[in-house]
Amino acid sequence: MSAVYALLTQGTLSPEHQEHPDSLVSKFSNLEWDKTGPLDTSGLALYDPYATVYPGLPSPALTTKTDVFSGHIDHIWLNQGLLLPNAYLSLPHGIDKMHPLAGPSSGAGWGFSPIPSAEWPSDHLAMGLELCVDV
Repeated sequence: MSAVYALLTQGTLSPEHQEHPDSLVSKFSNLEWDKTGPLDTSGLALYDPYATVYPGLPSPALTTKTDVFSGHIDHIWLNQGLLLPNAYLSLPHGIDKMHPLAGPSSGAGWGFSPIPSAEWPSDHLAMGLELCVDV
C-alpha cells in the first residue's frame, strides 16, 4: 500500500513505512535529517469508496497501465458523513480479478493491454460515483 493511500485511509503513517520521508532519506542519502516521526492527518478521515466494490483487494488493481508499469493511481476520496456512494462507474471486465502481484501465469486479468489504446483512448481509466445525501 502506498504511503499516501495508507495516510489518507488510516489517518497515520508510521516512520517504518518504506515510503515515509524518514525511511527514504536514510535509505538514499547521507543528509543530516531531523526525523519527523509518525505523520498524521490531524483527524481527517477519508476512505476510498471503490475499495468496497472490490472485496479482497485494497481497491481496483489498476487505473493506468504502460509497458513497464501498472497501478491504481487515480482515486476518489470521501469522508465519513453525509455523502454516500449510490452507484459506481464500472471498470473494464477483469480489472476486479487482478492483483498487483499477479503475473501472466495467474490468469488474473493479466491480458489487459497498455493504455492508451484503440479501445481505451486515455492513459487513465475513468472512475466515477453517483452520490446521495444521507439525511
